[in-house]
Parts: sequence; structure tokens; C-alpha cells
Amino acid sequence: MPCEVCHGAQYNRETRDVHFKGRSITDVLGTTIEDSLDFFAEHAIISGHLRTLHDVGLGHVKRSTSSTSRPPACVSRTSAN
Repeated sequence: MPCEVCHGAQYNRETRDVHFKGRSITDVLGTTIEDSLDFFAEHAIISGHLRTLHDVGLGHVKRSTSSTSRPPACVSRTSAN
């Protein structure tokens, strides 16, 4: 059941009101790694990290997905052995 205040966004109103390139943090974190590559293309450090995740096969994962809710195959690709 979503929170009555944030409606499942998990951030307070002040945080949700901050926008970057027309998107809120909820919007940005709700996108996949692949979609985020274009959004952050001009930010070398961020896009470098996103590219790494994409290159190991995690482009389909939403950035807001916690490690406990990802399928085991995705967790094993990102876990330190």
C-alpha cells in the first residue's frame, strides 16, 4: 500500500520538487540503466558508471531497484566474489 504522502515515491515533497532536465528524482530513478545513459550522456563520471552496469548486462534494471528485489542472476553479476 503506497504512502499517503509520497504515493510510493519514497521521498519528501521538497526532494520531489527538485528537477534536473525537467525530471524529478523519482522520474530519474524510475528509468532503466539503458535509458539513463542518454539522460546523463554529458556527465562523464555518471555515464561511465552507467555504461559499466549496461555492459555487464544490467541495462534493463531500473535504477531504483534494490539488490534484494532483483532476480538472482542480476545479483550474482553485481556481487563481489
